[in-house]
Amino acid sequence: MSSLMMNGIGHSGDAIFENLQAYWKLEEANGQTRVDSYVNGHDLTDVNGVESAVGKIGTAAHAANANEYLSAADHDDLQPTTAFTLSVWVNFDALDGNRYIAEKGTDSGNRCIIM
Repeated sequence: MSSLMMNGIGHSGDAIFENLQAYWKLEEANGQTRVDSYVNGHDLTDVNGVESAVGKIGTAAHAANANEYLSAADHDDLQPTTAFTLSVWVNFDALDGNRYIAEKGTDSGNRCIIM
């Protein structure tokens, strides 16, 4: 099982890091690349001005509009073929319409949406 984690607590000896693919603390300022704190270098690119905000633990990313998001480049590590875990704190401003936590795919190809 592979894991992705967005803003969480752990130590390198913890079992959660055994098959970790990416770990984003989201500590960077507005408009900056959010750095993958794990060894794989799957940094997140800010698309359309995702802001930094106070989070549950440390800082967080705040996407105020539907066209604001953080994007990771396509990589084999981020193409799960078996079960995986995504751990994330989420606090929506509203629950109307569709709210995506993660999405994998393209507009013209197969798409996996995790809500």
